[in-house]
Amino acid sequence: MLPPAPPLTRLNVGSLAEDILKGNLIVFLGAGASLSSPLPGKPNCTLPSASRLSRILLAQLYRDPGYKQEINRCIHLQLSSNLSLAAQYCASVADEDWVYNKLTSVFTGDYQPTDLHRALASVTKRQERHSPKYPRHAPLVLTTNYDMIVEKALSEIGQCFDQIVYRSTPFTLPDGELDRKGYFLRTKSDFDPVAGKWSTSRTVIEDPAKDTGISVTGDVYEHLHTRPVLLKIHGSRHDSNALASYIITQDHYIRYLSQMNAKSFLPAQLINILRNHRYLFLGYSLTDSNVHAQLSQFWDLQPVQTRHYAIRRNPTAVEVQLWKQRGVDIYNGDLNDFGADLLRELQSRAPLP
Repeated sequence: MLPPAPPLTRLNVGSLAEDILKGNLIVFLGAGASLSSPLPGKPNCTLPSASRLSRILLAQLYRDPGYKQEINRCIHLQLSSNLSLAAQYCASVADEDWVYNKLTSVFTGDYQPTDLHRALASVTKRQERHSPKYPRHAPLVLTTNYDMIVEKALSEIGQCFDQIVYRSTPFTLPDGELDRKGYFLRTKSDFDPVAGKWSTSRTVIEDPAKDTGISVTGDVYEHLHTRPVLLKIHGSRHDSNALASYIITQDHYIRYLSQMNAKSFLPAQLINILRNHRYLFLGYSLTDSNVHAQLSQFWDLQPVQTRHYAIRRNPTAVEVQLWKQRGVDIYNGDLNDFGADLLRELQSRAPLP
């Protein structure tokens, strides 16, 4: 029998903060990392967990006059405990557009960044201010979340960034040239401090193997990207419905996983970055088979002996075993506490005014 996961200590947080500032870690953000993000004036109104989102979709379906459904309690319980199954059911009764519209309405609220989001967003400015102690090696954050909270945290401090989103729905660029499905869309967000305005540009990544859209320094091995990159592999909410895209139904996952070979699917620059850095998993559970299958693609890029880290509150013995099998040291800790401690450790090592 495995011993329980050790508690997360200040020493652990300090070591992780140092690794993040030095650009040694890639942060993976799961649903648990956003569950405490509040709405202004409504501290008890936060983003839903997977099971709660299932119940929201089903409740909306029951109330919609066009699709009102009566199902027995047994089926309801089965659907409400499995988000991809619930979404598949809703799409079969209504359609995918109905599911997308409901998801967009859920995630459109002005949810605020937590200390964790603000800590990660501040890394590049800390590196710039404290170079050469900390080289300018901006963070790569990979997430399966649909929300825009990391983007909001970056925007609040005027940090330019790249967002790369997997799109499961067709999208035509303004010039009408491209209409792709199952590709990544890059959005570059740039802030002009003089004018106090943001500008964005979007590009469909046609050939991932030849993509050079990430600003990098250093040699091919290092690929030190000079601005934060947010990779959203499950799609994302967007202010424009035409740009919103979600991987959520069982059909979505099947199509996605059938083509999701990280070595050929992701932009080549990202592969080099993912291959040569360790991972920090926040807000994930490996008991979710969809998550487990997708994260396996990224582990396969890594040397077998590479050690990674995860933080989860009260992980079960099953989770400890699954993480250990993947070479991940898991710590028992609350992500709210970790975010606050991480922010303090970053400020201690690389203070900002």
